[in-house]
Amino acid sequence: MEEGRKLQRISRTAKDPVKLRRAILVLTSAQGQTVKDITVLMQVGEDYVRDVIHAFNEQGLDALDPKCRETLRRILHAGKVSWKTTTTWKASTDPEFIAKMHRVLALYDTPPADGRVVCVDEFGPLNLMPRKGKA
Repeated sequence: MEEGRKLQRISRTAKDPVKLRRAILVLTSAQGQTVKDITVLMQVGEDYVRDVIHAFNEQGLDALDPKCRETLRRILHAGKVSWKTTTTWKASTDPEFIAKMHRVLALYDTPPADGRVVCVDEFGPLNLMPRKGKA
């Protein structure tokens, strides 16, 4: 009964739309509505309805609070994309860079039969080294 009163209060006063939608969803489920009916009423997917109901059964009212990072992690995981830090790099300003790159890559793919392929950095050591970082 106490959870029911809290859910009704949240459904009337919640300012966060995610929390409001989840509270209404749980209330309609508690009133005996089927998952199919809730999806039509709330314009959400059946999986979402089941996930919210199961989370509420396991966590109680804490399941109503949106967890943005967890949601993003699930979306990325479903798309088989991993969360990575950004890597910085420097682009060449040489107008012939692409042609030179193709020549070097061609040497790697088909090295000369009578010689070796040696690559040398014409700039030498630089102070600006690429570093991994967060952005």
